Amino acid sequence: MKLPRKIDPDRIKDSIVEVKFTSLLPYEIYLGQIYQSLDESFKYTNRPALGHKNIQLPVDVPRELKLTFGAPLSLFFNDKIKFEIQNGSIIFNCIDKYITWDLYFPEIMNVLNQIYTSKCIASFNRIGLRYISEYPETDIKSITKFSFSFGMPEISSDNYSFRSEYIKDNFRVMLNLSSKIPALNVDSKKKTISSIDIDVISDNFEIVDLDSLYSLIDKTHNIEKITFFNLLQEDFLKSLNPQY
Repeated sequence: MKLPRKIDPDRIKDSIVEVKFTSLLPYEIYLGQIYQSLDESFKYTNRPALGHKNIQLPVDVPRELKLTFGAPLSLFFNDKIKFEIQNGSIIFNCIDKYITWDLYFPEIMNVLNQIYTSKCIASFNRIGLRYISEYPETDIKSITKFSFSFGMPEISSDNYSFRSEYIKDNFRVMLNLSSKIPALNVDSKKKTISSIDIDVISDNFEIVDLDSLYSLIDKTHNIEKITFFNLLQEDFLKSLNPQY
């Protein structure tokens, strides 16, 4: 199957990439070295813990980041992406809307290139890539190839979910489909949201060089992309204005 390079609208709510590693130093020490390794295009803020209402956030923190505060985590950001440094992992996401893999992946590589110069990472051992796409007021059956049914055909479900976990090309794929789940929009009016949630994981490896790591990240993304587009009905895919 030929995969689109871009669709519009993409409906991507979250595009999370996590890279786990083993460190040569304690977390409190390597966090400072990572901070020193980054160039001036990245800004830093420390998320306040819940209940710390008196902590003043930097005035230049984007609104999208302020809405996600709640845990005491170290957060870096530029005008395109944000990333958190946790104990043994780096978690990436886009600042606001998805910027396409052609732009997102180079940003991830740029960060990892700079962090690698800190000399605090011994090896990389896990990659997780999770994309969540949301479709308001849409029945998931109308846009995917899945047939949702169970042993009581006289029942018509108002909302439902499907979960599957399987191995594809040595990657672990976790697929979650939800249809017409009740939610509230920004003005507190009731609505329903359907979602396609694909989590692709590669682990049980030890990589010490960046080229091998980048190749594996890109393959992980490709597995997610194949999974997503293979789910969609042809008519729905055409409605998304695919660019090849």
